[in-house]
Amino acid sequence: AQILGLFLQSVFYGLFCISTAACIHSAWNFPKRGQSRSSVKWLMLTIAGLLWVVGTLDVILEVVRHVDAFITSPEGPLAKFTDLSDWINICKTTDIGVQTFIGDSLLIYRCWVIYNESWAVISLPLILWVGGTVCTILGATFESKFATRSTLNTPVLAPIIYGFWASTIALNIITTSLIVYRIWKVHQLTTKFRRNSILTESSSAKRPSYLMYIMRIMIDSGVLNTSMSVITLATYVSGSNSLYITSNVGIEVSGIAFNLIIIRAAAFTESQQVQTTQSIP
Repeated sequence: AQILGLFLQSVFYGLFCISTAACIHSAWNFPKRGQSRSSVKWLMLTIAGLLWVVGTLDVILEVVRHVDAFITSPEGPLAKFTDLSDWINICKTTDIGVQTFIGDSLLIYRCWVIYNESWAVISLPLILWVGGTVCTILGATFESKFATRSTLNTPVLAPIIYGFWASTIALNIITTSLIVYRIWKVHQLTTKFRRNSILTESSSAKRPSYLMYIMRIMIDSGVLNTSMSVITLATYVSGSNSLYITSNVGIEVSGIAFNLIIIRAAAFTESQQVQTTQSIP
């Protein structure tokens, strides 16, 4: 499971690198037409860079652990992989927490902005976000104090691991649902306005709705993130060693999901601008 986990993580890391390059290109060139949103651009670039750094660090740690387990360690791979107090295991636990922390923070921020900076709306997601962060700290702390050989399936860590994944799953579902609902409501109001105005006769009204496209992007991203988290939690609950596979892959999928939002939104905006230019005589 450890070797397969490294292999699959490497594959998804390659996809992550490709999507990160495309995301940076899209973010750097978006928005166009003289719009000034440099703060948004740099925020997207910073988040994409941070997610890539964490994902890269996790792959490096996994490679180092395998080299140490199969080549340099005199105790052998079994002893190495079951030593939860090993600094690499602690760092990998922290990596998962940090990657989730960044992704969930951005999701909450989007929800906060789209609801006109309403703190009441994001109060529950914030509580879940804090809970997940606390679980990460507790998990790393408990692992550092393990004196016996064990795997991540140990009952001592079970409540912390379950709490972490349950909180991030709930946060993703709640926050994504709030964002999608808000976009849908705005789209409904916009559609109603267009029906009563001359805009319905213009070519712009016949093009696909930007809001509906963004809503689909958010749903796709939310489903991707949530599905990966649910699968990871299921492997922990079942006690399967495949948890090493899902947790390794999940850290890369989280970054890919973020990148796809930027890439697809920028691509749609570009296509709309091209259509607008072509429609002008």
